[in-house]
Amino acid sequence: MPRRQQITIPVEKLSVYENLIKELSENPLLEDYDLNSVKLTILKKKAPPRIKDVDKAIESLKWHFAAKSKCIEVAMGHKIINKKDLAKMMKISRPTLDKWIKEGFIQPEKLARTLEIYSVDAVLEQLEKQRNKK
Repeated sequence: MPRRQQITIPVEKLSVYENLIKELSENPLLEDYDLNSVKLTILKKKAPPRIKDVDKAIESLKWHFAAKSKCIEVAMGHKIINKKDLAKMMKISRPTLDKWIKEGFIQPEKLARTLEIYSVDAVLEQLEKQRNKK
């Protein structure tokens, strides 16, 4: 992932320069620092997270669901799978799936304190929402 762009502004040109230096000089943590070298750095905003190939993931999951639906366990009236199988079915890596879960694209269903399962129907619904955001 590329670094975010940034710009650096010399603080000497700012109207608040004298007040800024005065306040910084009163800070005991900056006692051994050269306050004439103060710079202001501003980072460009991050792009909102998105799923790059959501169509591919949906189609792959639908295909696996149709082809191997007899092998998928049913609990509480839903076809459920674990994280490892979900990643295989969508043809993505586990780290990619973890990233999608962290970003909130896919929500696991907690069965016990530590056991996370995924309803195939719920995952398809969540991925369709991401497709529609494009």
